[in-house]
Amino acid sequence: MSNRLISLIALIIIFGWIYGAYYYFFILNKWNMTITTNIDNYTVQLYNSKLKTTFSTKCLEPVCELIDLAPFQYEMTLSKEGYKDYVKKIAIISWEKKELNAVLEKQLFMEKVETPQTQDDSDTQKQIEKVRELSFLQKTYKYVLLPEFGYFYFQDNEDGSLSLFWKNGTQTLNLYSFSKIKPVDLDVKLVAQTDNMILILHGEESYIYDLWNNTVEKIFFPQKLDYVKKSGNIYHFVNEKGTFLYDTLSKKMEYFYLFKDFVYYDDEYYLWIISALETQKKKNYNLEAVSGNLIIKYNFKTKTIKVLETTDTTISKMVMENKRLYFYDSSNNKYQVKNIE
Repeated sequence: MSNRLISLIALIIIFGWIYGAYYYFFILNKWNMTITTNIDNYTVQLYNSKLKTTFSTKCLEPVCELIDLAPFQYEMTLSKEGYKDYVKKIAIISWEKKELNAVLEKQLFMEKVETPQTQDDSDTQKQIEKVRELSFLQKTYKYVLLPEFGYFYFQDNEDGSLSLFWKNGTQTLNLYSFSKIKPVDLDVKLVAQTDNMILILHGEESYIYDLWNNTVEKIFFPQKLDYVKKSGNIYHFVNEKGTFLYDTLSKKMEYFYLFKDFVYYDDEYYLWIISALETQKKKNYNLEAVSGNLIIKYNFKTKTIKVLETTDTTISKMVMENKRLYFYDSSNNKYQVKNIE
C-alpha cells in the first residue's frame, strides 16, 4: 500500500473521529441550563479549557436559559458593569437538568472630588486688598483659613488674654476669649458633617462653636485630635487611638471600641474601615486572609459583617455629607464613595 493511500486513510479516520466527536457532543448530547440572578441585562461567558473556546450570551432578564450546551466542564462568568464578576466552575452533564442561582454584588468605587480652581483675579484693587489682608493676618498671634468660612485669627490683648475673630469677607466678628497659650497649641477646624460649626482647640480644651447661633460648648479632651464630626446629638472625636463619642445630652464621653472610625449609613448599618495595619482587628472578625484596607458594612442589629471592597488607599477620614459618603486619604484628597451595596 502506497504512502499516499495510507495518508489518505489516516486523514479520513481523523476527520471521521473529529466529526463523530462533534456530532456526539454538539448535536446528540446538547443540554440546557437555567440561571436565576438578582439583576437583568448581564452577560454569561462559558470558557472550556480543553477547547480553548469561550461561549458568550447576553441575558436581558434575571431568569435566563442557556440552550444547546455541550457536556463539558466550564468556567462560567456572569458580568455586568457596576457589579463584581460572579465566577463559578460548572459541569454540564447529559440528561441532567442544570439550574443555578447567582447573586451579583455591586462593585464599590471611589471617585476623586476635584477642588474647584479659583479664578485669577486681575482686578488691581482686589489684589491690593488681598495683600493687605494677608499682611494684617501675618501680624496676628495666629490665623487659620477654613475655605468654607473664611479666616479665623487670634489676637493677644493687653490683659494677657486672647480673642478669636472670624473674618468673613468684609465682616469681622469677635467670637470668644481665651487664656494666652503658645500658638502651636491653638487651632481651628471645621466640624465635619455640619454647615455651621467649628472646633476650637485650646491646649487640652476643645470648644464647639455654632457660628449661626453664636453658642459655644466646652469639652475636655486631653488627647491629640485628628478631626471631629457630628451625627445627631453625638460628636465623634477621632484620633489615632480611635473614636470617642461625646453625647451633648448626657455630657459624657465614651470610647467606641469596635472601630477606629465609622459613619452611620442608615438605621441598621455602620460603614467603617479596618486598615491594613490592624491585624488583630482583622483576626477578631476572621478577615486576616483579606489583604489591604477593608471597607466594611456592619449590621449593628444582627452583628453581621460584610467586606464591600479592599483598597490600597490609606483612608484618614470618612464623612457623610447630604447622604453621600466621602473618604479622605492621607494627603487630604477627597473621594466620593459610589455604588454601595
